[in-house]
Amino acid sequence: MMILTQAPPFNRAVIATVGLLFWLTVSGMDADSLWFDEGWSAYAALEPTLWDAVQFDQTNPPFYYALSWINQQLHGDSVFSLRYLSVLCGLLAFALAVHLAQLTLGARVKLAVALVGVSSAPFWWAMREARMYTLLAMLVMMIAIGFAQLQRGRLRVGLLWMLPAEVLLLYSHNTAPVVIAWLGIMGILWGIQRRPRGWLGWGISQAIVGLLWLPYLQRFLSLNDANSALIRTTPLTFKLWEALWVMPWEAVGHSPTLTLISEINGAVLLLATDWRSARLRDRVLSVGLLLGGVWLALGILGNELHGRYLIMLLPMLWVWAGHTLTRLPRGLGMLWVGCWVGALFLNLNLRATDPAYQKEDVRALVEHYRDTLNADDSVLAWSYADRY
Repeated sequence: MMILTQAPPFNRAVIATVGLLFWLTVSGMDADSLWFDEGWSAYAALEPTLWDAVQFDQTNPPFYYALSWINQQLHGDSVFSLRYLSVLCGLLAFALAVHLAQLTLGARVKLAVALVGVSSAPFWWAMREARMYTLLAMLVMMIAIGFAQLQRGRLRVGLLWMLPAEVLLLYSHNTAPVVIAWLGIMGILWGIQRRPRGWLGWGISQAIVGLLWLPYLQRFLSLNDANSALIRTTPLTFKLWEALWVMPWEAVGHSPTLTLISEINGAVLLLATDWRSARLRDRVLSVGLLLGGVWLALGILGNELHGRYLIMLLPMLWVWAGHTLTRLPRGLGMLWVGCWVGALFLNLNLRATDPAYQKEDVRALVEHYRDTLNADDSVLAWSYADRY
């Protein structure tokens, strides 16, 4: 007996999980003040013009900052409003992951994907950050859906999904070339060369993407120098896998219970996955390629490894896990869902109770300075990176 079967009530259940994710995210979303990275986003959002926002950050692509500026014009500059953009992008990424599961693996998988997605602690964290990580996840899902349409022989529909998403992704974050490389590898492995018309359309679309990225290419090539103050080692350890289940990144490896849950999840995925399904193997391979690609790219760019860079591949992991969940007997399936939900609440509790895993309370710091400093005092501020 399987935990999930196709039935109309599951559509309502998927909608209910979206509502639950929205409620979990927005409840108390403005309780914490903005921290350093979010302050950079807020600074861009408060630029006088859209062009100023686009030109604001010389070490990151401009698309997210443009969206932040527009969001600020529509919703204001409160902490809640600045973070609301991430909520919207996260909900769209969630919905697209459910759609990808239905498109490639069947309708009965979509509720399972919704269940594991709503229990994803790192994604919940990213939706409450005024940064671009849920935007990346949304665009990666659009690309994956486009590629799935190509595999179904729907060239025009696939390219309409993929091409704009690729360009916007390249203008959203410096790890985007990893996604473009993943897409190229998937295309070659799929055997698109056996379809001359499809191969020609693919080649033309990727050439267009490259041409549209040229205006930013010079700035991208100078990133290594810009990040020189950040160069650190990026060891390939189990932390990469655990970071798919634990957030904040600083907590990875410091909670034996969360480490055990991530190991259990890995074991279930390896043992219960239907390796005979070619379409599921695509999802599994995608997770592996994106995970390894991000690690390699961060080392090249000179950025420290951090779990926030893995957010964009989480919806792909949900599709894999959701399909695996549908194969488990009811009892084991419910236990596994319990692991996901338990990990979420352990993450939330860890962050709520341990100051080591909480955000920098910039608001309290400013209030302290306001109350204690006077005209005879001096403050020396030193940023962690020369570019700031």
